[in-house]
Amino acid sequence: MHRPAASRQVQSQASLRCYFKDCVEKTLRKQRIDAESGTCYYLVNLLTFFAQSENLYEYTPDGWRIRPLADYFADARQAANREQRHNLLRRIGDVALFVAGVFAESLQRKPVAIDYYFSMGGRAYSALAAESVPRQQLALQGVFTELSANFVRFVDVLTAVTRVQKKAPDLQHLYANFLCEGDRQTQRDLLSLGAISTPSQPHRKH
Repeated sequence: MHRPAASRQVQSQASLRCYFKDCVEKTLRKQRIDAESGTCYYLVNLLTFFAQSENLYEYTPDGWRIRPLADYFADARQAANREQRHNLLRRIGDVALFVAGVFAESLQRKPVAIDYYFSMGGRAYSALAAESVPRQQLALQGVFTELSANFVRFVDVLTAVTRVQKKAPDLQHLYANFLCEGDRQTQRDLLSLGAISTPSQPHRKH
């Protein structure tokens, strides 16, 4: 009996989440970062969330691209309400953290230096940490405080977690390779595993 595609995807997402949880926890210990459990959980969710590439890329007249962080900041300044501003700031922080971590090597060859992502991401999380929030969201405010204060260190964590290991042709390897290279065969492999749900074209530019 063939497992339904939706079921396979949920299972693959759960496997990917467990994989990243193990990798993040090991990396934090190796780098001697005493992060709060909520921050560790946030990093795992971030990696899993952006495994669905449509969560990272947006369709533009030039094709699928990662939207410039400055555009998000402009929108945040003009946000209609606090919730919208919060969501935009969180998007800035999350994208900056993820891109700086996963694309660290390729950013060295880009006009926009990695320090740009450090600055934008740190500022966004700092702004989120400074906002007053309901009591039930205090834990998340603590996460933003920690991410802001140690942004570069957490970028290093993501870099270590998603670094391509040539001798480890596993799901993480495929995922990291697809994000960095946009290889069509890798895309097909990930799709067959149900690990990603991608737009029709791979993403080489960011």
